[in-house]
Amino acid sequence: AGRLSDALGTPLPVGVPEAFTEPVKDPLGDLLARFARTNGPFTAQRAGARFGLGTAVVTGTLQRLTAAGRLVHGEFRPVEAGG
Repeated sequence: AGRLSDALGTPLPVGVPEAFTEPVKDPLGDLLARFARTNGPFTAQRAGARFGLGTAVVTGTLQRLTAAGRLVHGEFRPVEAGG
């Protein structure tokens, strides 16, 4: 809940326990890393659509996560020659 609130500015419902609202160092990075664990491979456009974020914001965060070794970037499904 805290990641959603901090990363996306989503208001939390009244009564959410304080344990779920603790701030984290990188809320958007954590949110996209969690998305990657359950939805990969994916495009920045797809992740952006999921969270209502612009592609540039998502791309920058994904590049930062890749540079930190938290994600891998590349083609995971090679295109066959001829179509």
